[in-house]
Amino acid sequence: MITSQRLLLVVLLAGCQVQPPSNVHPPVTYPPDGGIVHLQPNDGGQNPVDGGTSVPVKPTITVDRTPTETIWPTVPIHGSTQNADFVVEDDELGSRSVPVQNDGRFCIDVPLKPETKNSIAFRAKNAKGSSSSVAPVETLQHGNPPDPAPPIPSINGAFLATVEHNGITNLGSSDDYVVDGDPATTFAFGAVLANHTPYVALTLRMQRRIDSVQVLSGDSRPNGFDVYLSNFDAPGPCGQSDNNYWTRVGGIGQTTGDDVVKFAATTTGHVCLALQGGGSWLHGYAIDELEVWTMPVPAQSPEIAPTCDNGG
Repeated sequence: MITSQRLLLVVLLAGCQVQPPSNVHPPVTYPPDGGIVHLQPNDGGQNPVDGGTSVPVKPTITVDRTPTETIWPTVPIHGSTQNADFVVEDDELGSRSVPVQNDGRFCIDVPLKPETKNSIAFRAKNAKGSSSSVAPVETLQHGNPPDPAPPIPSINGAFLATVEHNGITNLGSSDDYVVDGDPATTFAFGAVLANHTPYVALTLRMQRRIDSVQVLSGDSRPNGFDVYLSNFDAPGPCGQSDNNYWTRVGGIGQTTGDDVVKFAATTTGHVCLALQGGGSWLHGYAIDELEVWTMPVPAQSPEIAPTCDNGG
């Protein structure tokens, strides 16, 4: 009887399966090259070793300092990213995107709604669909770009200048006639001392950048003249061998009554004519107008709005 019970116990034990404890760790494998030990997950988890996928890295974005107010209709906004392929920008007028450069930098020319504080949002994204947090910016568009400066025409800088000469003004004439802008009035002077070069000098009301001198004269005009410029205070008579305060810039050998001497544009405060012969024994030298013409200034190009492409 005892033998039969033992046989039954053996049969029962042979038909049972022993379950391993639930807290047993997965097996450890050792790489053949002695590298890092990898635990082999038995649940198909997130481990590249057994074909799982790695956790994606989220992009980040930083926007550079941006003007809080601008007169321009657009504003270039720069920034930097990490782990991003492109940047998406949303503003008051729409949305746009730009690729990220190799160094992670980006720039977007953002159009602005006029006379409005514009709210602008930036997000960095990558090709896997991950997105950064929103980077907000506010910029007020107010005012208009400046108008280009208009051209400045050439003007007679000798008008109402102070006149000096080394003769005696004729009766009925006036020194001011040579700079009054009226060719109908004539400045005439004579009685110049012997061995002295007759001259007419102007002290302009302000320094002018000039490039020509024009002399209008009648029958008693000088045969010729030389033109001198000076920036010295009280430079004295021009055309004298012992006076180095003047610089000769040109002259006319034979006058016609309407004579123009051109020279390189020069900023000066004093202009002088050294006369050469001519005139008359009765009236001396007669000059209707001594005109000093400033250099014209062309219209300036309009200012250009700063952009990503022009260094804005």
